[in-house]
Amino acid sequence: MRRLNRGSRRAGTRRDGGGGPNRRRSLRRAIAGRRPSASLAISVVALFVALGGTGYAAVTITGKDVKNGSLTTKDIKNNSLTSSDVKDRSLRLRDFRSGELSNGQRGPAGPAGPAGAAGAAGSAIAFARVAASGDVDASVSKNIAVVASPSGDGIYCLNDTAGTPKSIALTIDISGADSRKSRVSGSAVPAAVAVGCPAPADIVVATVQNNDVYPPPLTDLPFYVAVLG
Repeated sequence: MRRLNRGSRRAGTRRDGGGGPNRRRSLRRAIAGRRPSASLAISVVALFVALGGTGYAAVTITGKDVKNGSLTTKDIKNNSLTSSDVKDRSLRLRDFRSGELSNGQRGPAGPAGPAGAAGAAGSAIAFARVAASGDVDASVSKNIAVVASPSGDGIYCLNDTAGTPKSIALTIDISGADSRKSRVSGSAVPAAVAVGCPAPADIVVATVQNNDVYPPPLTDLPFYVAVLG
């Protein structure tokens, strides 16, 4: 009988120490004593809200959510855009500052274009190339005749065969004279022409060779003459 009682006491001790009511009460007290504080709970909630909000914005905001023309240069961080952010061949010359782009190499010459139409007839009524001897070059002359040729005095008497000249233009022919030292002048005023030219001359021309002598001597020189009106 004593053995049985001793054995039953050992068995009861093991049940109380292993998983009895006393053990469960001890665990509940330990868990209750380690509950998180209110500040810790608020910090954890705020962290989850912040992380969740950022992820939502990154996923859902697209170009459709931004109003066209609403973004300005101040909304874009300096030096934040790179070549990969710009569509290929979308930029033009006007998008760059003057002088920022260098000129490219000159391309090969293109083929010659078709010949243009013949131009309108010139406005000169009469014109001629007159040699130093007084001869008129018929290939480049029209309505001009020499009435009196010079004899070393540089005076030429001409006639406009198409009418009465009112305005003339003269220039030295540099193929036969030094333009740096040669001059040509003339008049279509009848009184001036009558002084040194016979009829029917209506233009008088004088050519001068300037050889650093004053007054410069009259010299026979080739020239061009045109009647403009």
